[in-house]
Amino acid sequence: MEHRTPPPSPAVADWLADVPDDVRECVDRLRSVVHRVAWEEGAWPLVEEIKWGQPSYRSPHARESTPLRLGWTDTGDAALLAHCQSRVIPDFRDAFGDRFRFEGNRAVLFGSVADVHEAELAELIRHALTYRRRRTR
Repeated sequence: MEHRTPPPSPAVADWLADVPDDVRECVDRLRSVVHRVAWEEGAWPLVEEIKWGQPSYRSPHARESTPLRLGWTDTGDAALLAHCQSRVIPDFRDAFGDRFRFEGNRAVLFGSVADVHEAELAELIRHALTYRRRRTR
């Protein structure tokens, strides 16, 4: 069975409508990758909601995951964000720091859709979807 990214909830659709045109393609790609990886990992249906004014994504098994969020910066970069006190971004930076740009321990930044390296990002998304399960072992 092939995965298809579902349409956004009304609240997320409203948020997406406000994304600047120069960031939209990148944000759409990031959203699609998050949904695809969640489907592949069995974290489906993915919970997509607005938290802290941004689309937030977590496993339906909330005790297993830490949320990821989509956003953009004032400088026009798309961003995939994780909780800054988690190890999600630092662990990803340790593994793939030479391929991506980061904002501290909270975000991976993307200047264009060409910066969205899906195979590597899948690792970050899997880590977030199973974060708490891993931490309790």
